[in-house]
Amino acid sequence: MMFNSLNSRSKSPCCAVKTNEKVSFLLRVPSDFESVVMEYNAMDSDNISFDTMEYIGHEGEYKVFKTSLSFPFPAVFFYVFHLTHYDGTAYYLNRGPLQDGVLESYRGTPWQQTVYKKEYQSPTGFSGKIMYQIFPDRFYCEKILFDPEKDIRSDWGGVPYFNDDRLHPEHFIGSDFFGGNLQGIQAKLPYLQSLGVSLIYLNPIFYSSSDHRYDTADYMRIDPVLGDEEDFVSLCREAHKSGIKIILDGVFSHVGADSLYFDIKEKYGTQGACHHPDSPYRSWFTFDHSDIGYRCWWGVFSLPEINESEPSYRDFICGENGVIAHWMRLGADGFRLDVADELPDDFLDAVRCRLKTENPNALLLGEVWEDATTKFSHGGRRRYLLGDQLDGVMNYPFKNAVLNFMLKHDAFGFGETVTQIYNNYPTEMLDTTMNFLSTHDTVRAISMLSGSEACGFSRKEQAAASLSEEEYKKGVHLFKTALGLLFMLNGIPSVYYGDEAGLCGFSDPFNRLCYPWDHQDTALLNFVQSLCRFRNEHSVVFSSGAFRVLSCEGAVVTVERIGKEYSLICTVNMSETAVDVCKEWFENPVFGNLQDGKLASEEFVIGRIG
Repeated sequence: MMFNSLNSRSKSPCCAVKTNEKVSFLLRVPSDFESVVMEYNAMDSDNISFDTMEYIGHEGEYKVFKTSLSFPFPAVFFYVFHLTHYDGTAYYLNRGPLQDGVLESYRGTPWQQTVYKKEYQSPTGFSGKIMYQIFPDRFYCEKILFDPEKDIRSDWGGVPYFNDDRLHPEHFIGSDFFGGNLQGIQAKLPYLQSLGVSLIYLNPIFYSSSDHRYDTADYMRIDPVLGDEEDFVSLCREAHKSGIKIILDGVFSHVGADSLYFDIKEKYGTQGACHHPDSPYRSWFTFDHSDIGYRCWWGVFSLPEINESEPSYRDFICGENGVIAHWMRLGADGFRLDVADELPDDFLDAVRCRLKTENPNALLLGEVWEDATTKFSHGGRRRYLLGDQLDGVMNYPFKNAVLNFMLKHDAFGFGETVTQIYNNYPTEMLDTTMNFLSTHDTVRAISMLSGSEACGFSRKEQAAASLSEEEYKKGVHLFKTALGLLFMLNGIPSVYYGDEAGLCGFSDPFNRLCYPWDHQDTALLNFVQSLCRFRNEHSVVFSSGAFRVLSCEGAVVTVERIGKEYSLICTVNMSETAVDVCKEWFENPVFGNLQDGKLASEEFVIGRIG
């Protein structure tokens, strides 16, 4: 080994660091190299800095060079090593977090060093906890609350409307409601307690035309089908008594065309921006000469896009008596920001400022599908995780890594992805990042893992499709394994409502079915409860313990969470043959089976999963 950024001898600390925190780098090179210079620069900057490393001695056939640096401002830095040889020069470059570097004649792939603000403080009460995501209309109906403008169905568990033909809008997708509401969620708090949940993430609850409510009509009003402000206050109060926090979905990049602010149908009088140039909301939108006549979200005419940098809109959302302040004062514990990568930095800064003013320990999550430290959008590199914006993101890289490992059995690919994120994200923020296998935007995990061809079908075909008994059995088996592996990773593991009960579903809207209260898969539910109990029993390790990949070869992965007094290790075998656990890793180990919970203190052979 010449250098490995995750080896504490090569680099210490190994991961992201705070501003002005000293980082030591040690490089071993063949003895015929004469000197080493570390070259580094902030991302997207051409201003390269050079640091000559100090020769400190020999180790066998290798010379050893060392240097220490501190980084004065928050940014993502990149670095390589420039080696001088009697016959010329070479660069020592990055080949990935699980491999040693490689010598090349050119300045190629660098290592990444994330530096975040030393003043950053992670919100308390979230790290190591378990989240439960609820799509409110489909969770539980305590008592039907009617709205004459909405199609409220009486067949709980029926197939949601899926027609997306706007020329024939009967039974249009997103226009049907099953009546799930805030009172229903409150009634099921004991159930969520029995799962071990400490945090509920609610999909949008504000007044809207659709069942998903991502087309907000009024930010200051609960959708009447869900309840009212009093119901929300009651839910938060009772949840807090149960040790459960509530975070809301903030949809601030667009609103509904049929909203108080745009009012395409003129149902709110003369204030709507669509038809009234003197509307107080006119500057919130961009009108043009396109066929639609205004800028809308991804070309969807029912979702006019907001100019988030417009001062009056920013004040409406982030002001002293704005939207965020209003709901925080009524009991919310934080927000998840929809399409955070489509919100400009100045708006995100304002959201954070208001949220933390209301409650310094509130949680601010953002929807980002890629590595949040290197995301490029809005014409520049984003600074989500540099200590002055988000507390965490939706961890799609972890989700993809786990599911891909279940389906493709590529242990090394899993190890590379999770280690890269562990290296790039500040640990404080990684520990409050949302980890999941399913959401309202994805195929449900059991369906995805079942191998069903219907995952790629059209909506019409998916509406008539279901898993065979064999597909369901396979999906559940792999889901249990995937969830166990996910629960080992840094972050807040999230269970999407119904997954724990065996709820299946393909693409939207079939991933948003009603919770099957009358026909839960009790064996699966018991397993998820036991897994959550295990996580909570070892909360000290899961809230602050370090993480490492012990092995990721072939189709077998072993990961470890390292506590001060003991460690937790999980091995998953997706190969065709059984493997022996390397007991030399452990002192006085106690082994158990993830699938059945049985213990074997002497030896343990792991058979193939799936």
